[in-house]
Amino acid sequence: MRATMALIGTALAFSSLACGERVDSTDVRTHGIYAAMRALAEGNGQTAVTADLRVGGSGSNTHLDLKGSDELVAWAATGQSQKMSKVKPDALAEYYIYKASLAIEAGEIVVAFDRGLDDTSAPNSRVTLPDPFTIAGLAPGQEVSRAQGVTMTWAASPAGGNMRWERSGCLRGAGTIPDAGSLTLDPASLALPIVDAGAPVTRPLDAGALDAATFDAGAPDAGPTSCAAQVCLERDRSGMVDPAFGEGGSFSATQRRCVAFNLIP
Repeated sequence: MRATMALIGTALAFSSLACGERVDSTDVRTHGIYAAMRALAEGNGQTAVTADLRVGGSGSNTHLDLKGSDELVAWAATGQSQKMSKVKPDALAEYYIYKASLAIEAGEIVVAFDRGLDDTSAPNSRVTLPDPFTIAGLAPGQEVSRAQGVTMTWAASPAGGNMRWERSGCLRGAGTIPDAGSLTLDPASLALPIVDAGAPVTRPLDAGALDAATFDAGAPDAGPTSCAAQVCLERDRSGMVDPAFGEGGSFSATQRRCVAFNLIP
């Protein structure tokens, strides 16, 4: 019986962690709030700005539900602004985050947490978007021969730094490369999933074989002859949250570009 109760308790704790909890913002002072913010531009002329305000530190599972005169407003360097609306991050969530969409792809973004006279506002969380970029050499829906490979190119950032890459679909893997302006998907890196007892398993990338802009996953393996894949590139930059958030926080900005393609023999 004790073992059963322990299992039930564990299950309930996991459920609470997965779903989250919320509390009215009017019950929490600004000095007790942690702010997690992000700005994401994906090359469609818009930047999505999100903010998740939590009670306590970054590991807290208690999120603020803005009430009364409390509100979040996202501002762009162009002068446009938008009050952020609450949304659920996923179907199971029992809490809200806040989101706005600004018609920009570059420049600085400011998020203001405006409060009534009974507490301290935090009007000055800010971040500057990294340089936007466009992928060339690989077009959406293009057929890429596994035997020949393909090279993607973009304008390298004048500031240098790294570019994060991620593959999805029938290819897997993620990592970083220098933001040097090109990335080659060579035949070895386009190895298709290994078939093991009916379940596809992707060969991991051989990190020791990576050069500045080349994936090397080892020799190709037997598997499906064609499939759908996608490669995404991300350029990141960090900003700052208003010091009035006594528990601190983070504000990141990302330029993300993805290309879906068809991998053929």
